[in-house]
Amino acid sequence: MTLPFIIAEAGSTHEGTLSNAIQLVHAAVEAGADAVKFQFWSVPARMRERRHISEPSLLYSEGSIRPEWFPYLKELCASQNILFACSVYLPEDVEEVSRHVDIFKVSSFECRDRDLTREVARVRGERAWFISTGMTDESDDRDLPREAVYLHCVSAYPCPMEDAALGAIEPHEGYSDHTRCVYTGGLAVASGADYLEVHYRLAHTSRACPDFPVALSPDQLAQYIFFARTAALARGDGTKRIQESERENLRYRVIS
Repeated sequence: MTLPFIIAEAGSTHEGTLSNAIQLVHAAVEAGADAVKFQFWSVPARMRERRHISEPSLLYSEGSIRPEWFPYLKELCASQNILFACSVYLPEDVEEVSRHVDIFKVSSFECRDRDLTREVARVRGERAWFISTGMTDESDDRDLPREAVYLHCVSAYPCPMEDAALGAIEPHEGYSDHTRCVYTGGLAVASGADYLEVHYRLAHTSRACPDFPVALSPDQLAQYIFFARTAALARGDGTKRIQESERENLRYRVIS
């Protein structure tokens, strides 16, 4: 696996069509992402209940892919040589998601939900598992499952650059980006991130989409990935050594 590993988080499935989901897969492939991530919940009312949202509300009535899309998206991702990732929010949905995905994701809002994380741990096998850590601090670490890869996150939509706190990224962990800036992924990699998650959208996505304020256009996603990969090249492996590009100058060194 080449680092940084980049997960493109689909941001326009609120429009509720398989056609949009297919276009999002192709956009992620064209931009050079390693994985494309959708989100799934089976019952909007359960989402509202668990996230303490008073009824009546239409929140979470859109945004999830439909269960019948899973087999098609799984096959499409495999054919395009991109990994299929999905965020899961309800413990009762983990089995359904597990039948199809290459990568599991748990959001910041559920990162301390032990009912959910125990279910993911039970079924995931050797598959990768990412957890965003927005709205937590160092005292919350004991509540997070140790076997997951943590994505440092600030759960603001969008996140002001002065709140990004990239210095808190732990070595060999990652960053879930809400800044909507094409350079932030590169800065996160320079700060130590080996994994990135970033929202993106289609060019025709409506501004009414809840993720629009944090989602990059397809062209911006490609720029984001370019800067992140360039930062990884510049970061190197962290070992100070004589580089090939400087060897011809060794004979001019002054040593006393």
